[in-house]
Amino acid sequence: ITLPKENSFFFFFKTQHQNLGDALISRELLRTLSSKGTVYVFKGGMPASFLASIQAEKYTIYSSYLRFVSYLIIKSIYGLITRRSNSYFVLNPGGFGNNKNLGVKDKLRQAFLVLNYAALAVMGVRIMRLGASFGPFTNDRLYFEKLKNVFMYRNTVRDPISLAYAHQNGIKNMSYFPDFALAMPFESYVKGDELAREKPYPYYVVSLRSEDYIYNEYQANRITEIAQV
Repeated sequence: ITLPKENSFFFFFKTQHQNLGDALISRELLRTLSSKGTVYVFKGGMPASFLASIQAEKYTIYSSYLRFVSYLIIKSIYGLITRRSNSYFVLNPGGFGNNKNLGVKDKLRQAFLVLNYAALAVMGVRIMRLGASFGPFTNDRLYFEKLKNVFMYRNTVRDPISLAYAHQNGIKNMSYFPDFALAMPFESYVKGDELAREKPYPYYVVSLRSEDYIYNEYQANRITEIAQV
């Protein structure tokens, strides 16, 4: 992603804080964003243990959603006027999909989200999602996902199944972005292992993600071959 010198990233935690995998990808997302600009986080209802696991103390933390959004809008309008910066509203990575039809309240909620996306986009906020899994959805849910996508600056997925599903359903601007679990620095794996630190590269990361994963002999042999390289 090509970014100007001054960037502000606003991230709203809405995830399963009990899930170690979600904590991992959230931590790596924030670490990646912080290398490109200033990170602001609305902690929502996340417990202190989760915030500690993602090293949230490194970033500017908001406990008030109103103040969080207000500052996002102020920063974005300032960037539009001065052309010195961009403001990004970063959506959660991870998996999202639902095969249950929307009720009336859910449809109103989704319509409200679309209006929010539209308003933020008009004010110059760049909405993006990096490294998610997309779908499958029921037709009504897919309709709202298409509407939200219209106002997104960058919408990406972490696997070819999600990418094909999006393209087949008319979301042609969806692109690939690696799973943030693969962004972990090598030192995280070999901490305390002096031998591994002496020869840190190359190293391999194996993703076993698939739509209907079944561990079989072929996959076992491939992993064994990689381990022996």
